[in-house]
Amino acid sequence: MNVFYCAGGLVFTTLLFQFPTGAALTVFFRPSVLDSLLGPLCARFDYGWLARGLHRLSSSFALFFTVLHVSRAFFTGGQARPRELTWVSGAALAAFASAFGVSGYTLPWDGVGFWAYQIASAIPASLDLYRGGAGTLAAGALRGGRALGQFSLSRCYLAHTLLFPPLALPALALHLVLIRKVGISGPLQRGGREK
Repeated sequence: MNVFYCAGGLVFTTLLFQFPTGAALTVFFRPSVLDSLLGPLCARFDYGWLARGLHRLSSSFALFFTVLHVSRAFFTGGQARPRELTWVSGAALAAFASAFGVSGYTLPWDGVGFWAYQIASAIPASLDLYRGGAGTLAAGALRGGRALGQFSLSRCYLAHTLLFPPLALPALALHLVLIRKVGISGPLQRGGREK
């Protein structure tokens, strides 16, 4: 047993910072390409800088610990029987973490966020075998049209605040129930006995 076995718990701990700080930012954020920069947002309410800083820092830690957790689970046989469903729910949570990261990174709609979303939304189109296929349609749906603009920012905001949380929470609950039921992968089983 080592520090890598704590990565899943550390991801969960970062979520305890994400939800309240995200709720505070959501109350004051305007998803508009003209005034969505987070600098003015932080001036709109007391300690806005603190809410933004904690939200951003805890999201960075969440992604870092997610990579550690998935890596540790993979190398200790987390995908093997009887933990297949635990692995699938964890993979879904890792995908949600990435989706939260991309959509949240875009919300300031500064130069970095704009170009990050330009690249992320172009990925489905790059996977098309022919022009105008499903990937191009998916890229258009992500962007809200052919080019990035107000529809793109609105879709990111809605996905980040209204779509992803209610989808991720049941996956998280299932993952925690399965861990409790079948235990963790690695040298320890439930009850602390060695294999």
